[in-house]
Amino acid sequence: MQTFDPNWTTPSVKHHLVPNTYLKGWSVDKTNIFFIDKNEKNIDFINKDYDEKTKKLGRISNFYSRRAGALFRTKEDCNKYFKPIKAHSYTVKIEGKEIKDTLELNDKFYDYDEKWDIYYRRNNELISDELKESLKKEILDIHNRSLEEGWNVLLERNWPDVRQQLLSAVNNETKSLIHAVKRKELIKFMVSLNWRTIPAPKLLLSDYNTILQELGIKELLDNTIDQEDRMYPFIETFSEEQLHNILLMQYDKFLKNSGGIIFKEYELIYNNMVIELLVAPNGYEFITSDKPVCVYEHKENYTEYLFPNAPMLACVVRNGGEEFKTEDDKKNYYVLTRLDKDKLFDYNEAIKNNCNKGYILSQKTLKPYFK
Repeated sequence: MQTFDPNWTTPSVKHHLVPNTYLKGWSVDKTNIFFIDKNEKNIDFINKDYDEKTKKLGRISNFYSRRAGALFRTKEDCNKYFKPIKAHSYTVKIEGKEIKDTLELNDKFYDYDEKWDIYYRRNNELISDELKESLKKEILDIHNRSLEEGWNVLLERNWPDVRQQLLSAVNNETKSLIHAVKRKELIKFMVSLNWRTIPAPKLLLSDYNTILQELGIKELLDNTIDQEDRMYPFIETFSEEQLHNILLMQYDKFLKNSGGIIFKEYELIYNNMVIELLVAPNGYEFITSDKPVCVYEHKENYTEYLFPNAPMLACVVRNGGEEFKTEDDKKNYYVLTRLDKDKLFDYNEAIKNNCNKGYILSQKTLKPYFK
């Protein structure tokens, strides 16, 4: 089984929060889907164009990238970021003290313009302001995109095969329990989408804000970052930047199978939870969205972790297991349920209500999806 390589990289700058390989499951032509804004009330397929290309939906430049000044960094990262200093034979001094440690250079990078003095090593003379600015640009052009490539290699490129095997497994199946094909891959992909999409899971946001309030720094971190100082153009406040770096660190741990809150969520589901596959009735389909994983609260006062896999198939994660003879059977079998249209409509409403900016259809009509 392939493992994460921190040296992986990619020229790709546009990073998908919801993978293109996932969105293509709702595309008839493997290129376009129909994207409906969550606030739109009067949906008119005749006079309005809802077509969106899957490869352009939900992309943010360098969302998973890291570069100099990042709060989440490793020694290896920082050595790469500051290679130009060594290549040009420069020496860096901050407030009169020579700094060689690349981790320290990274952590003080926000002071580059005001406090960094850069000298030629050969004669200890200051470099010009023009060269200093050129060096800064050279450093900032170095990105660590190992996470983006990690998503691609370890999860995204395999998803079409996982989806197809799930669809094949339920096709014409009449039993209520079926062999759990690709269970580990399904859970990993599903959990990753729960954490990759915006907004972050409510539990993390709640805990994060509580910690900031307890430390008495929430108001301070809510201050806006000056435009020229923003590492990520899509982040406006210090609080958002801190949260994003926490998530980058957790993505790294998850892809390395080395603990962290995302990996623990995966382990909890894999070891303890029931996976129930939901098949849409003939003539009806599941929708998906720009935040496809959601918590579905039943009228019977229990909740499920809901994830649409394809227009004809979704899955829920839940407690229970009365259907199984042994605890290990949870890992070996899926519960299979064929829905009626009313139940499917309820699930689609939950997916729609959970979206960030909008929801996604494969057909140019609402009839297969909602009452």
